[in-house]
Amino acid sequence: MEILVDSHVHIYPFFDIVEALDHLVAHATRRYPGIPRIACLAERYGCNVFDELVQGRVDNGQDRYLIKAGQDGGSLQVVCRSSDAHCFILPGRQIVTAENIEILALNTVHRIAEGMPAVDTVSSALEAGALPVVAWAPGKWFFHRRAVVEQLLKVFDPRQLALGDSSLRPVGWPTPVLMRQAAAAGYRVLCGSDPLPFAGEEKRLGCYMSAIKTGAPVPSPRRLISSLLTNQDIFLHPAGSRGSPVQVAARIARNAMA
Repeated sequence: MEILVDSHVHIYPFFDIVEALDHLVAHATRRYPGIPRIACLAERYGCNVFDELVQGRVDNGQDRYLIKAGQDGGSLQVVCRSSDAHCFILPGRQIVTAENIEILALNTVHRIAEGMPAVDTVSSALEAGALPVVAWAPGKWFFHRRAVVEQLLKVFDPRQLALGDSSLRPVGWPTPVLMRQAAAAGYRVLCGSDPLPFAGEEKRLGCYMSAIKTGAPVPSPRRLISSLLTNQDIFLHPAGSRGSPVQVAARIARNAMA
């Protein structure tokens, strides 16, 4: 079966929650009818949208969406009341390391301290049972930070660490060398929308994802994500689209002014 996974989801407190859910649920359904979807939150320090969704604190969203606990006990299922289109949301964190690179700890409610060395951050994510992802972003893997990513790939093998691609990598920008080399060495590359922290970025949710194919039925969203690095019967390829150079430049410029 095939499943679509947005592996780098931010839902900021100032986002229009209904529009955010529309793009995760309804819009993806129109583009990919009948294909299940999973949104992996990568919440920044101070953001706790997953907890708010669990507790039902969703302003203006209850009339349009039913939000309920998934059968696995660690995910949320968001169902559109008018169409029954749905999406699973998993908890997770984004951590900024001492070297100023971003590590995603997917599929966990565990809080991991900011500002630790990258190797310690990944180790902490593994200890918490999370799936660690080294997130690509413009400029983040250059110069001395390139050596940090290279070190992570030496310390952690493909069963312990993934790399993250982003809609912020413009169409036409070649696959980064480290990402290409890591993929050739067996590391998974997970695609994500990675919306920026200003109003209007809600529309980016679900724009860039990984299509995951597996020959066996998936028992639950949480178990699928937790097995991505160890199950060799799972195959991934990018789905959706990244932005044009002009679109990405405009997003980055607006974020700098926000």
